[in-house]
Amino acid sequence: MNLRVIMLAVTTTLILTLAVSPSAAATQPVASFADIQFWIGSGTNRTALAIDFNGQTPTDEALVWGYRWDGTATGSDLFQEVVAADSQLFAKLVAIPPEGEAIIGIGYDANNDQQFAITGGATFDELGIFHSPSVSDAETSLDEQDLYAEGWFLGYWHLGTQADDPAGTWSSSQTSIGALPLVDGSYVGLAFTTDTESTGAFPENLVSAALPQLSSGDFNGDHLVDGLDFSIWQTGLADSTSLTAWQAHYGQAKNRVLAVPEPSSGILALTMLVVTVSTRHRTPKRTSH
Repeated sequence: MNLRVIMLAVTTTLILTLAVSPSAAATQPVASFADIQFWIGSGTNRTALAIDFNGQTPTDEALVWGYRWDGTATGSDLFQEVVAADSQLFAKLVAIPPEGEAIIGIGYDANNDQQFAITGGATFDELGIFHSPSVSDAETSLDEQDLYAEGWFLGYWHLGTQADDPAGTWSSSQTSIGALPLVDGSYVGLAFTTDTESTGAFPENLVSAALPQLSSGDFNGDHLVDGLDFSIWQTGLADSTSLTAWQAHYGQAKNRVLAVPEPSSGILALTMLVVTVSTRHRTPKRTSH
């Protein structure tokens, strides 16, 4: 077996193990960043976004995504990049000069049937966002199994922050989400409430948003069914009967932007193995000239 196949086998095994293991497919309680499965972005700074569709009850769960960045970033950067990355998440925004766009509604395709719509005829773009020309209060999800909450006068999405512990005390943000500077190690929370006089709605019972399940034919686990998957099928690393699945789903993307879980020591060890094997193979070529 040549180097290309060895490296392909190692990386494919790694990705598929991550993608189909129970910890990657099911939500889990979030007590720290290590519990977050769905990460977006790259960089040395980290924060988390928690969304609670019913901030008035202590029993429902809030979904959590992780976000990495370098330099400076705002709450809007965090929110819109998370929405763009998770194909189950949707947002309805309205322009509020000079602060930028404000959140009217947030939706989640809870049954993951790749179908999400709300009353009123909103058309969500390829990033999952509908830029509304005006504020609204009354729209609901067309699928009762999905989650959607919106409000402006009769309810609203309350913005809160927590320094470093999601089970600790949250504070109401004193700025809009567009003006909120992100702080490394912090949590940003959005909780919907119909109590327009309250500033005490915060995310509770945090659980990690699940990574998208793989499409059939996605042999390398990158959430795209493309030529790279066909190359894996050709090497024999995928089952010989899987070609039909690849053909049926070619061109499909399971999520809008590739998202990955927080790396574990096992993942880093396998990555080091691939790098080491590759380096040892190339060394004679560099020194032979």
